[in-house]
Amino acid sequence: MAATYPDPVPPKGRVGSLLFALSPAGRRWSVALRAALAFAVPAAIITGLGHPDVAVFVMFGAFAVLYGEGRPYRVRGRVVLTAGSALLAACGVGALIGGLLDAGFGSSLLMVVVVTAIAVVAVFVIDALRLGPPGALFFALVCAGAMKAAETGTAVPTLLFCTACGVVAALVVSMAGVLRDRRKPERTAVEAAVRAVDAYVAAREAGTSAIDPRHRAGAAMAEAWAAVYDAGLPSDPREAELLATLQGARRRLAGHAPDDDTDDLLVDPLVSFARPGIGFRLGRSLSFSSHAAISALRVAAGCLGAGALSALLGLDRPHWAVLSALIVLQAGPDRVRGQVRAIHRFVGTVAGLGLFALIYQFGPTGYTLIGLIAALQFCIELFVPRNYALAVVFITPVALIAGGVATTGGPIGPVLRDRLAETVLGVAVAVLALYGVAPRGHRRTFRWMEHRVRAAAGVLLERLRHKPMDAVAWVLVQRLQFELVGVVRSGIDSATDDPEWTREYWPEHAALAHFGHDLLAACWVLPPGGWLPDVDRWAARAAATRFEPEASAGPPASVRRMHDSVTVRMAAPADQIWALVSDIENTGRFSPETFAAEWLGGATGPAVGVKFRGHVNRNGWGLKYATVCRIVACEPGREFAFTVLGPRGMPINTWRYVFEPVDGGTDVTESFQLHSNPVLRLYWLLAGWTRGKTNVEGMRETLNRIKAVVE
Repeated sequence: MAATYPDPVPPKGRVGSLLFALSPAGRRWSVALRAALAFAVPAAIITGLGHPDVAVFVMFGAFAVLYGEGRPYRVRGRVVLTAGSALLAACGVGALIGGLLDAGFGSSLLMVVVVTAIAVVAVFVIDALRLGPPGALFFALVCAGAMKAAETGTAVPTLLFCTACGVVAALVVSMAGVLRDRRKPERTAVEAAVRAVDAYVAAREAGTSAIDPRHRAGAAMAEAWAAVYDAGLPSDPREAELLATLQGARRRLAGHAPDDDTDDLLVDPLVSFARPGIGFRLGRSLSFSSHAAISALRVAAGCLGAGALSALLGLDRPHWAVLSALIVLQAGPDRVRGQVRAIHRFVGTVAGLGLFALIYQFGPTGYTLIGLIAALQFCIELFVPRNYALAVVFITPVALIAGGVATTGGPIGPVLRDRLAETVLGVAVAVLALYGVAPRGHRRTFRWMEHRVRAAAGVLLERLRHKPMDAVAWVLVQRLQFELVGVVRSGIDSATDDPEWTREYWPEHAALAHFGHDLLAACWVLPPGGWLPDVDRWAARAAATRFEPEASAGPPASVRRMHDSVTVRMAAPADQIWALVSDIENTGRFSPETFAAEWLGGATGPAVGVKFRGHVNRNGWGLKYATVCRIVACEPGREFAFTVLGPRGMPINTWRYVFEPVDGGTDVTESFQLHSNPVLRLYWLLAGWTRGKTNVEGMRETLNRIKAVVE
C-alpha cells in the first residue's frame, strides 16, 4: 500500500462565491491600452485612406495582441505572430465559406459546422499546449464574423488585408515595450510570485489555514519559472539578481512544506517549469482520456447542438449560439466554473445587448466608431481576468459589430430578441453538455494522469540507472514535470465535480504526486554528468504508490482506460476455484451474459492458444450472438485469461481471472481490458461510461455466483 499524506482534498468551489468574485489581476491599464491601440491605429489609417466601411475588420487580426500578454519579449513576438497567422487562417476559411451561403437552413447548418470545427481544433490545441487565456473564442469569433461579412458582400481579399493589418499592428504594439524595459514581463511575474509566497508564509506564521494562499503561491511560482525560462534568464549572468530573488522565494516556500497542513501538490518549489516540446504536448493529448480531448468533445457536442437548434428555429445568426456554448465550455470539464461561466454569459449578454442598443441609436461611423470599439476593447481587457460577466458586457457589442449587425440598418428590437434567444440556447445546451457528455470524464482523466506520471517516472529512472544526467535526461525531467502539473489539475477537477469519489482515491494520488516532486527535486540538484543515487529505492517507492482501496470492487470502468476489475474473497482453495473458472463449459452457470460455451478445434480442456466459442445474450435484452475466444494465460491455481476475437482475429477484449491465496481462502479478481485501437477508443469514448458499469456489475455477479458454489 502507498504511504499516505496529510494533504487535504482540494476544496470544492462554490457557484455563489465565484459568481460575484473579483479576482486579483494586478494593474491592467497597459494591457488594456495595447488591446485598444492594436485596433485603433490601423483602423484609423484605413479610414483616413477612404475606406471607413471596412476598417472595423482590422479587429479580426488585432485580437492577436491578447495572446502575447504577460509573455517575455524573447518569445512574445513569435507567439503573437503564430496567433495572428491562425486568426488570418480562420478569417480566410470563414470568408471563403461565407461566399457560398444563402438564406436557407443548409447554409445555416454549414456555418454552424465550420465555426464549431474551428472552435474544437482551437480548444484542443490550446488545452493540449496549456497556453492559457484568452482561449479559443476569438478564432471562432473571427471565422463567424468573416463568414457573415463575406455573405453580405465584402470581398475576401479585403477581409484578409484588414486582418493582416491588425496582426501587424498587434505585433508592433506587443513588442513596443522592449524599447523601454526588456525584462518587465519576467520581473512582473517574479514580483507576483514573491508577493504570493509572502502572503502564504504570513498565513502560516499566524497559525491560520493556508490552503488557499498555498494554492496561489504555487500557481504564481509556476508562472514565474515559466517566464524566467522563456526569457532565457538561466543562461544570462547579468540577471543574477532577479534569479536570486526567485530562488529566495522558492526556498521560503519550501521551508514551510514539511510540516504543512496544506495541499503541497500544486507546485514543487525546488524545480523550474521548463515546458516540453510542442510535438510531445500535442501527441500525449491524442487520447480519449486527456483533458484536452474531453474538453474538445464537449465543445463539439455543445456547439453543434446549440447551433443546430438555433438553425432549426430559423434564427438568422446561429453562430451566436455556437459562441455562447463555446464560452461556457472552452475552459474544460470543471462543472462548477462552467456553471459560473454560463450565468456570467447570460447576465453579461443581457447588459451588453442594452449597451449595444444604446450605441446603435447613435449610429457611430468612421473615427467615432473606431474610438468606440477601442474603448470597448480597453474595457474588455480591464475586466476579463477579474469577473467575466463584466467583460461580457463589453464583448457583446464588439461581437455584434464584428458580425456586421451595426451596419444592417432597420429596427433593433428583433436583433436583440434573436441574440438573447441564441444566448439562452447556447448556454442551456452547454450546461447539458457539461453533465451529459463524458459525465465521468474527470475520473478517466484522473487515472490517466496517474498512468502518465508513473510511465514518465519509469522512463526517467531507467535512463538514470544506466546513464548520468545529460541533455536527454533533462528532456525526460521536463516531461515528468509537465505530467505532474496535469496530475494536480485532474485532482482539482475531480474534487470539484466528484468530491466523494476523489476522497476515496486521494491517498494514492497524493502519494504519487509527492513521489514525483521528490524525484524532480533530486534530479534538479544533479550536476551535468552526475548519477542519481540509489535508483532501486526510487523505483521501489514508485511501485509503492499503487494503492487499492479496501472496497470489493475497483473504480468504475470510465476511470481506468478501457479497463476495470472486481475482487471477491472466497473461503476455498485457489486450485478448486481455478478449476471451475477455467472449464469454459461452466460459463453459463456463472456469467449473467454468456449463457453457453464450447471448445473448438478438438480441444477438451484449457491451455494457452486453445480456442472456444461463447454464446452471449448482450445486456440480457435478447440480442444474441457468438464470439470466438483464445486462451492467453493458463496457470493452475494462479491465473486464467482469454481474449475475445473480432473480424480476422483482431483482439477486442481480454478477460482475466487472478487467484491470490490469503488466510482462510482466496482473493479472486476478475478484470477486463479492451485493446487499444481507434475503433474501440471511439466506442469507449461514446459508450464506455455505461458499458463499463454493466461490466463491473456483471463481474461482481459472476464472482458471487462462483463464491456460492465453492463455499
